[in-house]
Amino acid sequence: MTRTRDLALETLQLEQDGRVLTARFSNPPLNFMTTVFIRELDQLTRSVDRDPTVGAVVLTGGVEGRFLTHLDAQELAGIKDLPHPKLPMQAAEVVVLVLNVVLRLPGVASLLERFGGAPGKGIVMGHRWKRLTLRMNRSAAVYLAAINGPVLDGALEIVLACDLRYTADAAHLRIAQMEMLVALIPGGGGSQRLLRMLGPARV
Repeated sequence: MTRTRDLALETLQLEQDGRVLTARFSNPPLNFMTTVFIRELDQLTRSVDRDPTVGAVVLTGGVEGRFLTHLDAQELAGIKDLPHPKLPMQAAEVVVLVLNVVLRLPGVASLLERFGGAPGKGIVMGHRWKRLTLRMNRSAAVYLAAINGPVLDGALEIVLACDLRYTADAAHLRIAQMEMLVALIPGGGGSQRLLRMLGPARV
């Protein structure tokens, strides 16, 4: 069995000390999240759950002064231009249920991501994002966010999925869920997770 620390990943640098695995996000210069990053973080969380040598995972930034920035603007532009058919709520719920079942079949997500263009990438990314954050919540391993730079939007949703969060004491540190400022519901569960973490009386 391949140990998690031996995974060959493009956007995550891995090192292990005892039972603590450190994963450093690395996409210079600004450390934007990409569909590749989401795929690799999904792969990492699945591997951690099968690896008895890992008891804790520290997620941190591997670029100086950067933790993890929101989704890459070029990828976001392609995804936001997807057609948005108006469906009744019940029909939309059925579509989501069907997609969740179909995307779990072996090879389907990879095929859709490869041949489905921007719509395929967007659907697969959303599915993986949801699955990996839920996996982090349910894992026997403890996930810690060691925040060493700005945390915006999607990055905050990854941080909120962790069990513990530690921040650097630095002037450049910013934490924000900016979608809410323009009346958008965060796609990765940020509004629900933030409310649960802080509690309703403190929001």
